[in-house]
Amino acid sequence: MPTKLTALRYAQAAFALANEKQQTDKWLNDLAVLKTVMASPQVFVFFSDPRIPLKDKKELLKKNLPDFISEDLNFAYLLASKNLLSLAGPIYDEFEAMYNEQGGLATAEVTTAVELSEAEKQKVIDDLSRMFGKTINIITKVDPNILGGLVARVGDKLIDGSLRSKIDSMRRKLSAGII
Repeated sequence: MPTKLTALRYAQAAFALANEKQQTDKWLNDLAVLKTVMASPQVFVFFSDPRIPLKDKKELLKKNLPDFISEDLNFAYLLASKNLLSLAGPIYDEFEAMYNEQGGLATAEVTTAVELSEAEKQKVIDDLSRMFGKTINIITKVDPNILGGLVARVGDKLIDGSLRSKIDSMRRKLSAGII
């Protein structure tokens, strides 16, 4: 069964080639198209069927991806030959993360107890940009269970400034007799 690690390895190989050829923008766009195409249930079933010959799968890829550069098309053929086109989405996601990292961009998933105003969103963006030294885009979520404050995840870093977290920490300290 294909895994996230498999997707990461293919994305790393694709990114290395794209970087070498100075075509990361084109690869990013083409991988996004491949991800979208493979999200269609009919297309997914077709490419997952082991009874369909690889040459038929390659013909369909070539016909439906006419704007792909040869390296991108060869990459799609490779995935088809290994029955890994189901990983088009995760491969794109990993490639995009590498692309953003190289460009000094990061996405922060920010959870708050209430909806943030535009001014508050901008303050969060500014603060996170300073902390991480990158241009930050945010995706906001509302979760009343955090009670107040915010929780931000940037890549594998978690910043938990929620009221819920502070209350839980205080409860543990009180239980342990630390306070």
